[in-house]
Amino acid sequence: MIIIIIASAIQEFWIKGRSGIQKAQVRVNFVGNVAELVLEISPAKIPADGISISSVVIKVKDRKGNFITSPDEWIVEMSTTLGAISNPVMIPPGTFSGIALLTSGKETGIATVRATLGTIHSEKNVVIEELAEKYCMNCGDPLERDVLTCPNCKKSPPPDNEIKECNSCASIIPEIAMFCDRCGARQPV
Repeated sequence: MIIIIIASAIQEFWIKGRSGIQKAQVRVNFVGNVAELVLEISPAKIPADGISISSVVIKVKDRKGNFITSPDEWIVEMSTTLGAISNPVMIPPGTFSGIALLTSGKETGIATVRATLGTIHSEKNVVIEELAEKYCMNCGDPLERDVLTCPNCKKSPPPDNEIKECNSCASIIPEIAMFCDRCGARQPV
């Protein structure tokens, strides 16, 4: 006797069989044909300071436009035209995505990030921009050195009576600063 139990309408089912006291079961995975790589990059702009990063999430779609997992590990080759990117990226079995990190260099311009899985390719751009003279410690917007109040959030820099070290560039900044005024990195609060 064979009993089929649907575990997930999308990708798998179990086949269970029994003959007398003998029992067996097997999981069957259905993987659609790989049709497209999707790249999600955040943030899309980073300063050319040699330490800022963008995360690149790589996902795979089938021919029907559904995100799919693989029963085996997928290895995605990564490259970039500016900066440096982690390569290769492993997408573990049973997961929908892998993550690469793009680190800016000192050169400004548009970094084209390219992902390749077999014969499937995808590209997305990241702007690596001129390092601002300073950043607002309240909202992170770039500022000119002589500006005392941020034109974006209309706030002045926080007082520096208590200080901490920036978690990205190690500059000394006020304890309550939400962003570093030197590199623009978001700070833990």
